[in-house]
Amino acid sequence: MSYISYSDLPKFYKKFVEARSQDYIKFVHWFLAILNQHGIEGKEILSLACGSCLAETILASRGFQIIGIDLSEGMLIEAKKNIQNNSIKLIRGDMSNIPIKKNFNAVIAHYFSLNYLTDISHLQRCLKQVYEALRKGGIFFFDIIHATHYHDNKELDSENVIFYENPGLISVIKQKKKINNVVEDQYFNFFLDEGTNQYTLVRENHLIRRHTREEMLNALMKVGFDENKIKIMKYLEMSIPDSNDNRIAFIAEK
Repeated sequence: MSYISYSDLPKFYKKFVEARSQDYIKFVHWFLAILNQHGIEGKEILSLACGSCLAETILASRGFQIIGIDLSEGMLIEAKKNIQNNSIKLIRGDMSNIPIKKNFNAVIAHYFSLNYLTDISHLQRCLKQVYEALRKGGIFFFDIIHATHYHDNKELDSENVIFYENPGLISVIKQKKKINNVVEDQYFNFFLDEGTNQYTLVRENHLIRRHTREEMLNALMKVGFDENKIKIMKYLEMSIPDSNDNRIAFIAEK
């Protein structure tokens, strides 16, 4: 099976995320608090899998200079529609092979982008390049879908279905485990309201890997991050996560 991620989705991505727009605002405030906590005053940021740059445009309005990388040409086209000044530069590229040689105050990979690196060697290569791209004292800030929660959830032993309804768009996401119950198929079914009581069906297949906390910690330390300078938090919070948290965040300081 071929996995076509973010091929048709960019065409209606705005509708897909409209109901979650507050999450992007919360993410920016959260990220700014993390920068302040680490005493980072520089404003040069690399954003991996930047997508349509909804969070990045908010950061740019606050004076940050951002380079965004994404493999999906469609998502970069949507990003260009959202960018209002020249504070964001877009590059089409793979986050496991970062196509830029420059140093940054922070690197971000939000909305569980690293879960799309299903091959551990690709994850390791990405982390190594992130480490090299950071200035001394800079941070790598990212969130993941946590594997422990998934393993403990008996309802997800075979399939799980998630339903979202947005104005003009109904989304049905079916999750199905495969490959040692760590790698997962995600089948996206989008029903677009054409305004005439008729819906157009668009389908996408995504493949993600649910990384464990230990797996990610070991991968970060393997490329040079100090275990004592790695923090793990609840998603969009400043507190320590527990084993039941589905989304967790890492802050790794160089």
